[in-house]
Amino acid sequence: MRFLHTSDWHLGKKLDERPRLEEQKTVLKSLVSIVKDNGVEIVIVSGDVFDTFTPSAEAEQVFFDTLHELTNAGAAVVVISGNHDDPTRLSASKKLSVLNGVFFSGGDDVKSVSLGNIRLLKGGKDHLVFENRVGEKAYVALLPYPTEMRMKEAVNEDESYPDKVTRYIREALSHNDENLPTVLVGHLFMLGGEVSLGERPIDLGGVRVVPVSAIPDEVSYTALGHLHKRQVVGNSKNIIYSGSILQYSFDESGYDKSVTIFDLTDGGVKDLVVKELEGYLKLVRINASSFAEAVSQLEALPDTYVELNFELNMPLTADETKYIVSNYPKAVIRTTIARGEKQTRSKKLMSDEELFVNFCREYTGAEPDEKVLSLYVKLINEIEVGE
Repeated sequence: MRFLHTSDWHLGKKLDERPRLEEQKTVLKSLVSIVKDNGVEIVIVSGDVFDTFTPSAEAEQVFFDTLHELTNAGAAVVVISGNHDDPTRLSASKKLSVLNGVFFSGGDDVKSVSLGNIRLLKGGKDHLVFENRVGEKAYVALLPYPTEMRMKEAVNEDESYPDKVTRYIREALSHNDENLPTVLVGHLFMLGGEVSLGERPIDLGGVRVVPVSAIPDEVSYTALGHLHKRQVVGNSKNIIYSGSILQYSFDESGYDKSVTIFDLTDGGVKDLVVKELEGYLKLVRINASSFAEAVSQLEALPDTYVELNFELNMPLTADETKYIVSNYPKAVIRTTIARGEKQTRSKKLMSDEELFVNFCREYTGAEPDEKVLSLYVKLINEIEVGE
């Protein structure tokens, strides 16, 4: 059975207030073409469909249009919610969508649905069992972004977060009575994963990090969402982040965007290939120590989003700033001003922990002690991401 793994669409996400929905439309059309050209039977979307809990009507329209095109291409679609998604809102259409070959985590028990190329044999809130036309079967376990609130559990201080996630995974796998080849779909931060700046805080203090050992050996492929750079966390277990569909932060410069296609057989994963997505503007970082040097580099980068990092002894003049903003609307200016041995660093380049430490230093005259910083880290990790 042939799968395609994608994640982190973040529909509606902007780059420094610059809208990118048209790029997202184009990239998703590229994804649909890949599904058609490669005979994909099941498309997995591993969370963060939207960028906020309350996406715009335009972003929702892009989502539903894409689902329609994917199912018209002959594929069933499996979607889980990420930390940026409101799980209830995301799956509000589940009773209708299941009839059209789109399945959301958290759905009601389903006995059987015929979908043309693919038949759903059975399913529940955390699992689905599919069969294709030649009789191949696959078990798909589902783990949307897990917190106690989302899983509707009371906080248990005696159970660590990795232990909770391990338990959730075991529960999702527990319905595999036929020992079918298995794909686990999850929105998690695995130990060893590389974070980019486009992701909101997901690992302050390592509170929500999950070790590779949480993935049982019977899982043939783990389709992860959460991190925006495509990466393989566990080579022997095929634990893979497909990455976001666009470059959403400048530290993703040089990382091409793609989806992963693989065949799931009784013997495990076969013919795994990476297909590059098309239709998005690249993000590039450049450094300049003068206005003239910056303009020279910008002229060579049309139709590209550019992070322009200035290292200056004196700020740009108002006219210089106005010239860059007017003539290069895709340029994002970051400035570091050297004043003797000190440097004033742009706050947009600071992490959340650095911003908190900086705030305490400015307003109290001292850095927070370890206890206060640990409490801040804990609180940030417990806050649901939303507008």
